[in-house]
Formats: sequence, C-alpha cells, structure tokens
Amino acid sequence: MILTAGEALIDMVMQPAPASHLFAAKVGGAPLNAAMALGRLDVPVKFACPISTDNFGDMIVEQLTASNVGLAAPVRVFEPSPLAIVTVNAAGVPSYSFHREGTADRQIDDSFIAQCLDSDFNLLHVGGTALSSAIDFGQWLKLIVAAKDRGALVSIDPNMRPALIDDLVDYQARMAVAFAHADIIKASDEDCDLLFGHADFEALCADNFAAAKLVVMTQGAKDCVAKANGKTALRLPVAPVTGICDTVGAGDCFQAGMLSVLWRAGSLASADTLGSMDAETLSGALTFGNKVAAFNCQQDGCNPPYLHELA
Repeated sequence: MILTAGEALIDMVMQPAPASHLFAAKVGGAPLNAAMALGRLDVPVKFACPISTDNFGDMIVEQLTASNVGLAAPVRVFEPSPLAIVTVNAAGVPSYSFHREGTADRQIDDSFIAQCLDSDFNLLHVGGTALSSAIDFGQWLKLIVAAKDRGALVSIDPNMRPALIDDLVDYQARMAVAFAHADIIKASDEDCDLLFGHADFEALCADNFAAAKLVVMTQGAKDCVAKANGKTALRLPVAPVTGICDTVGAGDCFQAGMLSVLWRAGSLASADTLGSMDAETLSGALTFGNKVAAFNCQQDGCNPPYLHELA
C-alpha cells in the first residue's frame, strides 16, 4: 500500500468571466490529489491528514471515498478546514493564496502520527504545504523517519507554494533534511529554480538530490527527465495536449501515474527492488505519468482519470 501525507484543503476557485466574482469550492491539496489519482488507478492507497468535522471536511472525505482512498487517521478534528483562493491565468496556470492558521491540517500531534503508523505501507509520499511550515515540519519529519525505520520507501515532492514561505533559507534547510531521507524525489523545474536558483538536472542529482535512488524532474510542456541509481539520465518528450482546461493537479497526477506503474512492477516493495529497476520499467512509468497528467489537464480542476478511462 502507498500512504500519501500532507494537506487536505478546499480550493475556492475563481470562475471565468463574466462570472469572475464567483468562486467554486473544490477539494484540493497536492498529496490529496496524488492519493485520489492513485485510488482511481486501482492502487491501494491511504491518505494522512487531520480532517475537519465541518461541511468542507465532509466534502473531502466523500471525494476520497469515491476515489477508493482510505483514511490513515480516521479520527476527525474540530478545527475548520483550510482554504486556498485559486485564480487561473489565460494559460490555465493557477496561483494560490492560503488561509491555514488554526485549521484542521495543522493538528498533526503525536496521536495523529500514531494513527498513520497503524497502516501497513511500503511507500510514504509527502509533499506540498506539509513541508512549508517550520512549526509543522518537525511532526511530519517524525512520520518520515518512522517510515524509514520500518523499511518503507519515502517519496518527496516539494510542490512549492511561495506564498507560504516566509524565510527561503530556513525552508531550504528543512528541504535538505527531507531530501536526505528520500528514496524518490520528483520536482518541477520551477520548484528547483525557486529552491536552488537553477534547474540543472545533473548538478542536482550529484548534490541536493544525491541520496535518492530515483530523481525525476518535470518541465511543464517540455520533456521530463529521470535518473535511477546513478545511471544515464532518461528523457521523455511530453506529447502535446489538446483542449487544455487548466493545469491544476497536473504534477500530482503525473506522480500518481508514475508510482502506479512502479507499484505494479514491484519496484516499490523495498529499497532493493527500487534499486534494481530497469530502464524499460522507468520509461513506462514516465510515459504513463504523462498520460495521466494529460487527461487531468483536459478537466476542470484536479479530476484524475479512473483506470478504465485510459484504456
């Protein structure tokens, strides 16, 4: 089973003109999107985040359940659901402002961590706003370290939200700790530019991402590039997508598609199986990740495909 961990929130999405004074409430959050996509691809998955007892929390649970995702921490909390105000530009690229102070997803105490560790998982995937807050990071790190101690793999996707980062140097230091525990790192070129001031893939693999067995960089509509176990980098072009609605959740869906192939190939069973992954498996994982992301970009918001829709 895969356990994804991080924020669950409600995206308040500004509607296109002439209704741009209206907002639509949609379930969101990067690791939640990844969990939802994995569940729809028939991969056993649970999602870890404290979820509110409010109406928005009900929306979150209903969407996860409909997407075949279990709750790693089923005991819900009384704090309100966090909100993100989302605006989308003419190219379909979203920008976010967050309202998270005192919200449900910040209630990551030791009881929550213990609930998560009751699940039997082979891979822990963490990313998004979970890694943005210096206050929250220590608790999430407990889960990451505990996962490693029990022999599970760890996947990290920074999925940066600059609006939540007050001190870039401090954030860089936290991410260095997270990356040091990661077996899989997936980052966009935009994330890398913001984090390191460059997106030189080979340099990152040799330095900041050196601890990982698999490093993948997405580059929007350009090719994606990956390196496994220090071997020669593999580059795959991204097929043009017609009828793009927006790119909300595209990176999360790519991640889920990639992980689903690695899961079915047995590559996520242990550090040894990930280390012995061949180039054909990796190529297939990247290709399928692109396919899942492309489908999602043709939808309104994050709405990943069910497996039968990709046949």
